[in-house]
Amino acid sequence: MIDVKAYDISFSEDQPETFLAQLLGVLQSETSQPEIKVPRSLLKVLVIDVDKLRAGAVAQLINATGYQSIIAVNTLDGFTLFLRGSYIPQAIILGSDYIAEPHFLRRLLQQTMQKYQLRVPLFRLAPPPQPITPYVSRRTSQPLQELSSAKRPQQTGNIEQVGREKLLLTGQSLGRYQIQTVLGGGLQGSVYQAYDRLREQEVALKAMQVSMMPYAVIRTSEEDANLFQQELDLLSKLEHPHIQVPSNAGRSYISGVPFVFKTMPYYPERSLALWLSRHVQKTFSHLEIAPLVMQLAGALQCAHDHQILYQNFKLSNLLIRNQPNNIRHLHLLLSDFPVAQDGSFFSKTFEAFPYMAPERWEGRVLPASDQYGLAAIVYELLAGRPPFQGGSEYTMRFLHLNMQPQMPSVFSPNLPPAVNHVILRGLAKRPEDRFPSVAVFAKTLQRYCS
Repeated sequence: MIDVKAYDISFSEDQPETFLAQLLGVLQSETSQPEIKVPRSLLKVLVIDVDKLRAGAVAQLINATGYQSIIAVNTLDGFTLFLRGSYIPQAIILGSDYIAEPHFLRRLLQQTMQKYQLRVPLFRLAPPPQPITPYVSRRTSQPLQELSSAKRPQQTGNIEQVGREKLLLTGQSLGRYQIQTVLGGGLQGSVYQAYDRLREQEVALKAMQVSMMPYAVIRTSEEDANLFQQELDLLSKLEHPHIQVPSNAGRSYISGVPFVFKTMPYYPERSLALWLSRHVQKTFSHLEIAPLVMQLAGALQCAHDHQILYQNFKLSNLLIRNQPNNIRHLHLLLSDFPVAQDGSFFSKTFEAFPYMAPERWEGRVLPASDQYGLAAIVYELLAGRPPFQGGSEYTMRFLHLNMQPQMPSVFSPNLPPAVNHVILRGLAKRPEDRFPSVAVFAKTLQRYCS
């Protein structure tokens, strides 16, 4: 007879935090890493559910926390996959519509214990508690105000947010710059390859319509609104080989539409995001990435010494100055420093969410926030995936604030245990639990990478 611990946990796609908190709390206590003696790549959470949409949602949440999942429609299907060697169950989740099939479930649990000495916790999904319907009076209420006559909030300031459609500038001229091709961009601005007619050289140019800029930036005067000039002024006192300071910043009009722009040297390799997408290798050893960590940490520490915080970690913001084939020979540059240094800057792009420290989600920013972002980048290069993955801003916020990432060695088995602990300390939830500075973080990591 097998002693199986069973748990009922509620599940709602609208509020996944309750489900994740209960599930991960048990997983982290029941399947503590040092005791597991089986290949970690085969350990998966088995989701048995006839509801494919719900099973997919549960699996996505599990994968986002660093665990692996596998889906089966019934226990026979799950047991068959086990016999084929597709996985070893780390836990089993039964859908709320599960029809009891004890025979195959019992055999799956027995063979897991006999072959691998693993006690597998069992979870059953329960529907979320239904809210109590409030009493509604039967008396006739006053009619609702017509929407057309309802008062709307008044916009303050002297700038109307008109022309919100984003314009592309290919083939246009901004001052002395001839726009050639689009290199990339986001919701507010685009990056182009351009030709500087004055200096007769290729440049990278980032342009943004003033009407697309955050309202908080332009609420006082449109004429003074140039984020890029402010960035240039902010970074003018920094001199570091791994910080990209804008070469120029300006303002121009196209068909009466005002644009602000900045230019930088044009690098053919462009960014770490593009470099990784072009290379088959997706995970790297601690020895390979050690030089990159020292580069980025040195740049961050230089900025911190001048009371400037980076806050803007994205693989596309890490520019590559040279053109090597080996990652250890890359020359990286931090780019796109936010002007706001008070915690109000918040990148609303999914590309940035994996690297945002817990306090960043709450409107605070500290030097330790940049250490967290760097540690998340290091984690991704070692593991082939960031510490957390999720399908929404809400999920990513919850994961960063509440969940502990898996050790990177789960995905990179040859990683020294000491490197595990250095990275996880850099990813500590509380800023005060991280290293005293980003320089100390990098030097400690380098000590175990040499």
